Amino acid sequence: MQNSVIGMDLYRPRALSQQGISGTLETGFYLNVVGYKVMFLKRMNFLGAYVLFERSGL
Repeated sequence: MQNSVIGMDLYRPRALSQQGISGTLETGFYLNVVGYKVMFLKRMNFLGAYVLFERSGL
């Protein structure tokens, strides 16, 4: 469900900017970058926890 919504948001700013709505492309791009940063940080936290778990020898 969330993946389809994210996929639609990737294309929505382009379509709205072609209709002449100002600022939509920049806002959509900014929201997408923030979303990817959050996903990246979550993955890095998962990897960091995995590395610490491996190094602890448990």
